[in-house]
Amino acid sequence: MADNIDNRIAAALNRRHFLAGVTGAGIASSLLGPAAFAQSTSAAPAMGRGTTSAPIRIGMLGTGFVTQMAMINPAKQVPEVKVEAAGSRSAERGRAFADKNGIPRSLDYEALINDPDIDVVYIALPIALHAEWAIRALEAGKHVLCEKSMTANGDEAAKVAAAVRKSGRVFMEGYHFPYHPFWQRVRDLLHTRAIGSIKSVEATFDAAPMKLTQSDNFRANFDVGGGALLDAGCYPLYALCDILGDYQKVVSAKAEVFPTDKKVDLSMAATLTFAGGVQGKLHTDWRSTNPKSQVVVHGTAGMLTVDKFFMPHQGASLVMDWDGRRYTETVTDRTPTFVYQLRELARCIRDGAPVLTSADNGTRLMRAADAIYVKAGLPIRGKA
Repeated sequence: MADNIDNRIAAALNRRHFLAGVTGAGIASSLLGPAAFAQSTSAAPAMGRGTTSAPIRIGMLGTGFVTQMAMINPAKQVPEVKVEAAGSRSAERGRAFADKNGIPRSLDYEALINDPDIDVVYIALPIALHAEWAIRALEAGKHVLCEKSMTANGDEAAKVAAAVRKSGRVFMEGYHFPYHPFWQRVRDLLHTRAIGSIKSVEATFDAAPMKLTQSDNFRANFDVGGGALLDAGCYPLYALCDILGDYQKVVSAKAEVFPTDKKVDLSMAATLTFAGGVQGKLHTDWRSTNPKSQVVVHGTAGMLTVDKFFMPHQGASLVMDWDGRRYTETVTDRTPTFVYQLRELARCIRDGAPVLTSADNGTRLMRAADAIYVKAGLPIRGKA
């Protein structure tokens, strides 16, 4: 038995030219693209641009804090793209934001999605607005990068997916962490059955306490898609479904809610079943005194613990325990996940490569989120 485990570990550690070591081995850079792990993806026709062509031009809908981290800063490290315009409902605020961040132009939403000099629309609006503007951008012939969660509910997501198929454009949901080599490393180890067959998975994203009054934070506003599950909780949901496939049933779900708005979840705990009766457990909380993003996979031959999976470039690690032994690996690639995401977006647009975080994949995730809300006794976002 021990020899078989050792053989599985050796095979996993040496796949795709990873550097193997007893402790603290770094992540090697010679990886296949993330689409290699996609169980179900969608591809768009290649853009037809050569590698020496002008950058892909991006227009942003929204000027919130996420745009700096997820688009403006990483775009400076990806020569294949350029942030061309900022979209805002307020002309004054939009112009000030564009000037501050060195963005050439400021437009209102309608003008931005119809601008012939914009190739990609990046949607960083409250969740309840994602479906409307994603569909309008696709109908205008634009590719779309949309922040997670993709939409407020599964029906909206299905409409976006239909619009993607009709348009032939690229749609990518901005989960970002699956595009980093670290998550590919995790998937590789599981694929090679380094810990045997998977018995169960636990995925957690607990965030530090934040200011969450309904008046000053859209995340706490039901009408715009607020709630912990569709915010921080969508990451562990993605991790569960990426590892285990499509969920079959929500066995249980329990939420803690705002005292002043019992439709909005402050925390969510859920148990789902997947193929073969394998269970996946999800937990998310906005008020944690011990913030963490962690995935724990229990296998027939051992256990894999993944810490900081949400932002692996900030020092993620994985630990495998089997047969009384331990293997530890720590991320040395500090390239932000968002840089990898933008590189892959450019590749999908230019080469017609399949999209890992596709609209079809996002629809399945939103169906799972809907089922969790129903099981927890809360209304589906956008339907109350």
